[in-house]
Order: sequence, then C-alpha cells, then structure tokens
Amino acid sequence: MLHTETPLEPRDELPFDLRRPLINEVDEIDAAPAEADDWDFTSPPPPLTRRARRRRIASKIVGVLAIAGAFYGTGEVATNANARHAMADWLTLGHGTEILRDAEAVVRKVAAAISAR
Repeated sequence: MLHTETPLEPRDELPFDLRRPLINEVDEIDAAPAEADDWDFTSPPPPLTRRARRRRIASKIVGVLAIAGAFYGTGEVATNANARHAMADWLTLGHGTEILRDAEAVVRKVAAAISAR
C-alpha cells in the first residue's frame, strides 16, 4: 500500500478493484483463449518410497508411545498424595491448598446430594 501524507478520499483510485466482477466481465475472462504459456505442465511429486512411508509410520508410533508414557508417568506420580499436593501448588502458583480444600468440599456436597436421592 502506498504511503500518503493525507488520508485517501473515497473518490481516489485504488491500485486494485474491491468490487465483485460483473457477470459479463466473468464471461469475458472465461471466454478468453488460453495460451500454451498459461498452463503449468509440471508433474506432481513422485509418491513416497516404502522406506519413507515406514519412517513416517515409525516416527508416529514413537511419538504416540512418548505421549502415552508421559501421561502414564504423570498418573503414577499423581497417585501419591504428597506429590499431588505439590503439583497443585505448582500449577496454582502457591494456592494449591485452598483449591484442594474447595475441591474436596465440592466432592462432599455432590456425594451428599447423590446419597440423598
């Protein structure tokens, strides 16, 4: 876009046209004869070799196993009450005790409401 000292007036000519093309203009564009230089004759990329496919599949399997291992490890650590409190403190920037206390109160209220039915 060109830099101007003054704001553009609505009547100023823009370097491009924002209007939708008229039907006649579209028909003229579609009816224009195409030249041989307008076509792209490049061939598509060759398909992946078996080795590349195997490498891609192996890397996906390794990634899934790494993520699953991380979740499993986190779950194992979270089963320890002290570790769970430490994680809550770290995640809530030091307010873990209050949040765990409020969460336990909510669980007790839900359990009481369910048992009252």
